[in-house]
Amino acid sequence: MTDIEYVMAFLKSKEDNKIELKRKSCCCGGTEETPCVCMLKGVMQCSMTAPKCPCYALLDKQKKAAKKIAKMVGVY
Repeated sequence: MTDIEYVMAFLKSKEDNKIELKRKSCCCGGTEETPCVCMLKGVMQCSMTAPKCPCYALLDKQKKAAKKIAKMVGVY
């Protein structure tokens, strides 16, 4: 299952009142009210080095995208 599939499954289970989180909180600030993929997958130890947990992997993707956008904005 991809990360987005986990999130979609969570949203559906939340609607059906069948939420099953494997953790109570995460390094990224995820809580029971706003869970992250690590909490849904049950990643018990976050890691910022390879192999990265889903939260750190997503942060890296976001940083790369932000750099790419910054380069595009600077070009006239």
